[in-house]
Amino acid sequence: MEEEYLETCLEGIKANKKLFAFLFVFLFAITLVSAVPPQQTTEGWIIRSAIPDVFMKQDNISYDFHAHVFDATTGNPVNEDATCSLHIYDFDGTHLFEGEDSVASHDWDYSWEVNENNFTTGILYPYIVQCNGTYATDDEGGFYASSFMLTSNGKEPLDSFTLAVMILLFFVIFVGTIVITLQYFERGVNLEMDLNDVVKAYISFGVFLLYYWFAYAYWGDVFVLDLMETSLWVVGFMNTFVVSIMFGFNILKRLGDGK
Repeated sequence: MEEEYLETCLEGIKANKKLFAFLFVFLFAITLVSAVPPQQTTEGWIIRSAIPDVFMKQDNISYDFHAHVFDATTGNPVNEDATCSLHIYDFDGTHLFEGEDSVASHDWDYSWEVNENNFTTGILYPYIVQCNGTYATDDEGGFYASSFMLTSNGKEPLDSFTLAVMILLFFVIFVGTIVITLQYFERGVNLEMDLNDVVKAYISFGVFLLYYWFAYAYWGDVFVLDLMETSLWVVGFMNTFVVSIMFGFNILKRLGDGK
């Protein structure tokens, strides 16, 4: 009897290991979108923007955007007799911000303070940094054009294919978790619950936890993550605590009934 019981448990573990391995490898195959290469022209000066491609959206702050200017011949910083302008555009091409700076702070930075209320998460904002000599006789200059995006977690958003895969995986994992939960409940009520049910429940929670970790690291949508965190607590409670209590009750009931 004990040998048959152990064999049944081992078969259940092997079957679930295959599913777990598949999901683990599939999640690690996630790829992120790459940033569009910036454009630049120079006439004696090289402009380098210190604005990141993606950064975290934060409330009630002002972002300090910076740019450095270098002499194309010597590589030395241009920290005087230069005027730099920053232009940031909305997705429809309208101006969101225009600023000018002609005094380099820390002997390096031309900087602009931009209020966070100008931006929304998930939108690509093109910008141009234009620098020229302060005086009419100066011929040096150049510009740097690129774009940036704000996300809730400071990471690049998922591309459409990866997003579709993540949504599909969520439904597969969620439905699988419900099926496993209903199965052990039914078997527990009928006093047929064994260690195999506990193992499946724990593995389903482990897969859900792994999925949540990837979603937290790569998805970045606050509403989705809050919803998934709530689901994770429910799944964790049901498929670790409740299943263990039911299994213990089944064992005690069987021993009491002499089964």
